[in-house]
Amino acid sequence: MALLSVHNLNVNMSNNPVVDDISFTINQGEVFGLAGASGSGKSMTALALMGLLPPRATRSGQALFDGNDLISSPEKTMQSIRGQKISMIFQEPMTALNPLMSIVDQVAEPIRIHQGDKGADDHALALLDRVGVNPKSGHRHRYPHELSGGQRQRVMIAQAIALKPKLLIADEPSTALDVTTQAEILRLLSRLVQEDEMAMMLITHDLAVLAENAQNIAVMKAGHIQDHGPTKTVFTGQKHAYTKSLLEASRFKPLAVKMTEKPAAAPLLAVDEVVVRYPKAATPAVDHVSLMINPQESLGLVGGSGCGKSTLARAILGLEPLAGGTVSMNGDQVTAGQDIPPSTRAMMQIVFQDPFGSFNPRHRVGKLITEPFHALKTPPQDQQQSIAEALIDVGLHPNDQHKYIHEFSGGQRQRLAIARALMIKPNLIILDEAVSALDMMIKSQIIELLLSLRQKHGLSYLFISHDLSVIEAMTDRVMVMDQGQMVEQGPTQDVLKSPQHHVTKTLINAIPRLPKSWL
Repeated sequence: MALLSVHNLNVNMSNNPVVDDISFTINQGEVFGLAGASGSGKSMTALALMGLLPPRATRSGQALFDGNDLISSPEKTMQSIRGQKISMIFQEPMTALNPLMSIVDQVAEPIRIHQGDKGADDHALALLDRVGVNPKSGHRHRYPHELSGGQRQRVMIAQAIALKPKLLIADEPSTALDVTTQAEILRLLSRLVQEDEMAMMLITHDLAVLAENAQNIAVMKAGHIQDHGPTKTVFTGQKHAYTKSLLEASRFKPLAVKMTEKPAAAPLLAVDEVVVRYPKAATPAVDHVSLMINPQESLGLVGGSGCGKSTLARAILGLEPLAGGTVSMNGDQVTAGQDIPPSTRAMMQIVFQDPFGSFNPRHRVGKLITEPFHALKTPPQDQQQSIAEALIDVGLHPNDQHKYIHEFSGGQRQRLAIARALMIKPNLIILDEAVSALDMMIKSQIIELLLSLRQKHGLSYLFISHDLSVIEAMTDRVMVMDQGQMVEQGPTQDVLKSPQHHVTKTLINAIPRLPKSWL
């Protein structure tokens, strides 16, 4: 039986169509998947149904739900529907949650709004316990910034299911999570859908997630639905050309760039028994870790959230004080809090996970990507040629230097972050989850770009990721971390095909996969 019937839905943003005449149906108890690249209109579709579009947006069409048309219903009616009959889990919990409210108060908020104060806190504590955030462990008085990414996502889920809605909209609920946490969150959502007899609209660019969780899907491109129907039929039948391109982009090819096989006279980067401790923490964040990266080598670093990957990266860059051990770059020691020679500093650059957050929105691109020149005090006249070369290297135009960062798409921003890292021609680039939040199409493009830049400039990479398919495509060797320690390492293909440590096996088993027969 149809729970939600959408007919000819349109969304316009400043008179530009972002959702164009789409129709679909979600049945009771069904997981309905909405797939597509970034900017295809997936999230705008969800926001239109919830009545949460930005001020400049307009909508038309019909969306029949529980006797109401969600498109024409007045705001007062929508206030009674939102949270109580339809709930939404947003993509970024750190942004969606209120940083000034404890997690118990946030979960209790929809209960208080719709049912009053009586028993709201007790109900919230029970919900937190149900989604795996144990309120007895001291979490009830914590704030969002004190929780891990997976815990924050669980808090949002508890808030969304507080009043047992009939429809749960999950917008990229696991995109930026490591594979084990992603698997836990998806299992939790599937269990809740079954227990509460809800329907779920699962929005994601990861086709493997939909293959494992959705009964029916629709594939969107530029505001249009290109393919729709039962999941297996869409992926295996007479696929639309766009659906075929998404499936092809889901399959990264293993590393094809092979550098010299000659052993290096000395490693480019040497990390020896490094220990990093945080105040009040019972155990070290990084616990006696050693690694080496040779010139023109790509090393992968994988592990679950909180295992110490990013902390180790900051220690390598001299941004985190060491409690023990040493870091050497080309033979020169790198120590936080001490003057690092500009020539040594210039040998290392980093590309962050969130390019938008790592750029100052008030400056133009030309100024943003020349920030590394401050270390070398390069004259302005010499910088112009480098700006043009770096932008061309990453597939952009030299004139793009005059734009602001908000004028670019997510994939273009990541290209700009790579251009900034290339500006002073470093020997080593650290990529910290640099492609984890990108859709499959853009992710595939960025991987191809990084591989070509490695070959062109003879770069070395330290590639930090929770996506093992990306690690397979990008790296020669891989190291696996758990609870601050290195638990397994070796050639990438050997480790991924024959994992020895249980942590590595867990990571590999948690990867969502498209059935081979569907490809």
